[in-house]
Amino acid sequence: MHRNSPHIRKADESSCTKLEALYKRKAIHSVDSRRPSACYLVSDSRISWSHGHKWDSGQKLFASSKFPDVFGYCGDVQFPTLALRQVLDRVDRGLLFPVGTPASDRSRIIAAELAIAYRDYPAHGSDKSTIMQFSRDNESGRSEFRLWRTDWSKSCALASTELELPTESVLALTLGSGWKTLIHRNEEWKAAQGRTSRGIFSSFCEAISSNEDPLSAV
Repeated sequence: MHRNSPHIRKADESSCTKLEALYKRKAIHSVDSRRPSACYLVSDSRISWSHGHKWDSGQKLFASSKFPDVFGYCGDVQFPTLALRQVLDRVDRGLLFPVGTPASDRSRIIAAELAIAYRDYPAHGSDKSTIMQFSRDNESGRSEFRLWRTDWSKSCALASTELELPTESVLALTLGSGWKTLIHRNEEWKAAQGRTSRGIFSSFCEAISSNEDPLSAV
C-alpha cells in the first residue's frame, strides 16, 4: 500500500466553537494492465472554525506502521484525530490482533474500538462525519484491496460499511465540501488521457490550487 505526500495515504460541536474538516477527501483505486495494484487516500490539510479562523497544517490521514491499513476522515475533527491515534497505537503494538489477521477482521475490530471510544464522547456534532479505511490482503502480485466507510452523527451511532471497489483506476469515494470541483477536474483529465491514477492525482492538485472551495487548502 503506497503512502506518499502531499497529504496522501493513506463538525464537532463543543461549548466554545465548531471545527470543520469539510475538505476534499478522496479514495483512489489504481489498476494496471493486469490487476488492481495500489490504493490511495488523498486529502488537503485545512481545519476551519465557526468564527472564521483556519489552519492549514491539520493531519487528516493516518496509517498503521505494522499493517497495510490507511485512514482518512471528513466532518468532525476532534474525535477521529484523537481516537484513531489511540486505536492505531494499540494496533501497532500488537494489542488488538496478530500479524496475518485478514483485512475484514482488522476493519471489524478497529470499528468496534472506535464505537467504544465514541460511546462516552461528549462533544457530538450534529452533522454526519465519516472515517474511510483502505486495507490490503496479501502482497507480491496477489494483493486484494478493501475499502470501508464508518459514519456517525449526534443522532446515529458509528456504523461501518464495506464499499465495492471498481475494476478501473478511478475515484472510489469522494467526500467533503469541494467534491463538485474535484469531480469536474477529474472528468477533464479522463477526457484528455483516460482513466489513470496520475490523472486523478493531477485533478486533485488542480482542484485545490483553483481556490474554488474556500474550505480546502494544501
